[in-house]
Amino acid sequence: MSTKPALQVDVAVIGSGTAGVVAHSLAVRNGAKRIVMIEDDPYNTMCARVNCMPSKALIAAAHATENIRHAPTFGVHRGDGPTVDPVAVIERVQAERTRLSGDEVARIDRLPAEQKIRGTARFVAPGKLVVTNGNETTEIEARAVVLATGSRPWIPDVLQDLGDRLIDNEGLFALSRLPASLAVVGAGVIGMELGQACHRLGVRTSFLSLFPHGRIAGATDPVIQDKLHEIFGAELDLHLPARLSRAVREGDEVALTWEDADGTTHNGRFERVFVATGRRPRVAELDLAQAGIPLDEHGVPRFDPDTMQCGDSSVFVAGDVTGNRLIQHEAAAEGRVAGRNAARFPEIERIPRRSAMGVVFTDPEIAFCGLHYADLKAEKRAFAIGEVDLAKQTRLQVMDQARGHFRLYGDRDTKKLLGAEIVGPDAEHLAHLITWAIELDLTVSRMLSLPFYHPTVEEGLRAALVSLNRAFKA
Repeated sequence: MSTKPALQVDVAVIGSGTAGVVAHSLAVRNGAKRIVMIEDDPYNTMCARVNCMPSKALIAAAHATENIRHAPTFGVHRGDGPTVDPVAVIERVQAERTRLSGDEVARIDRLPAEQKIRGTARFVAPGKLVVTNGNETTEIEARAVVLATGSRPWIPDVLQDLGDRLIDNEGLFALSRLPASLAVVGAGVIGMELGQACHRLGVRTSFLSLFPHGRIAGATDPVIQDKLHEIFGAELDLHLPARLSRAVREGDEVALTWEDADGTTHNGRFERVFVATGRRPRVAELDLAQAGIPLDEHGVPRFDPDTMQCGDSSVFVAGDVTGNRLIQHEAAAEGRVAGRNAARFPEIERIPRRSAMGVVFTDPEIAFCGLHYADLKAEKRAFAIGEVDLAKQTRLQVMDQARGHFRLYGDRDTKKLLGAEIVGPDAEHLAHLITWAIELDLTVSRMLSLPFYHPTVEEGLRAALVSLNRAFKA
């Protein structure tokens, strides 16, 4: 094995996903002259390659199918309904992925060659890295390091021996056609989004959650959870929670045996098993014990969310490796803070986090804004709840989409909005309005003084705000 001369750099960025690319850019803007980006996977972002964008292309196909299927409700007919081409659907998804991924790869390709190193990095001492690529190693001494190594799917032991019958979101988008049948293990964001899309595109789909709480999409409000089970249970084959006792590959299928919470035993055969049981920070290869930084019980770096700094060290983190807010726009925001502070180390600037916002692109959509119900309970905050059931919302009734529920949380002392968990049509747009109001520190009465057009879905938000205002006075 050959070893290249040690490189002396201002900043070393490990990872070329969204967080890594943004951190690299901000480090350069803030004075880092000698900088390297280290990567051992394909250059690209998870969002463009295997996550956000290809999933939305698949979901768009599912929406198109559902619109045709639902058209007779409005007196509109088109033969016997939609015909789904399982090959053409995947081909279109892959074409969109290629287009979007190409833009991301081109951006990295434009970086100077001396700023890119291929290989797997690990710490050998604080500020010192060794990068291995085949038989070559490169030693790096860095004044500051940004960890942006991302995350990897977590696969339960019971599913480990299924070979290519087991797929994650990356594997789903790599297929040559939609499978005929699919067992979705996991009812989180990815499982619900892609599972519902596959179901609507004609794939026989069943959902199993191995977690005892049986929650859908991470919602923590019990009222919202009940509504999610009601809405999605009416459409999908849900087994939440379930105890999966057997998963065996038999030819080109997988035989599963599971038990529902009520003790009912089920047997099913599926062409593919889609694992959506969550992701874990990718830290195993880094040998972080040598980095001189604080770690939690899982070996994940402890960090200050306002600086992205690990303890008082010269190591910063950004993106999925933090195990927190695993969303593209959050990875970009963290990359900006980490890159800026890494370049200026030891001068550190605190940049307070923006209000959290998350969207689940199911139908209807689910959204989270600011603090979750569970956050407020854990903090023992004195908060009031305003809510509205969308069953009687005028605009949604005429659209035949009157289903969903809003729960808004407000501070009893300041009368300001703290957070929300909502499910309903166009929740992605309402989530922005709610989160902006939280970020702008608006009181509920101030929000109610703003105009609401009739008839719009936003009137449902107004009804929830009126309910919250009444709750303040109760």
